[in-house]
Amino acid sequence: MIKIAVCDEKNEAAVLTEKMNEIFEKDETMIRMSYFKNVSLLRYEVEDRVYFDLYILVIQQGQSNYYRSQLPFGYQYLDK
Repeated sequence: MIKIAVCDEKNEAAVLTEKMNEIFEKDETMIRMSYFKNVSLLRYEVEDRVYFDLYILVIQQGQSNYYRSQLPFGYQYLDK
């Protein structure tokens, strides 16, 4: 099973994540997405040894230094 963590403080991805999980379940796809409304909640999961195969982090500009410091793992910053 592929486990995906989606973290988005603006809650823009919450509904999409839920709908995608419904599609995956209906199609019996071995993919599950977990939604986190902030980095701290995701960090607690990782500290409890709940790992994901893919981390999608939506970090708003101007707040990125704080959120990066909260991550329990390395990150790669992508800039246009």
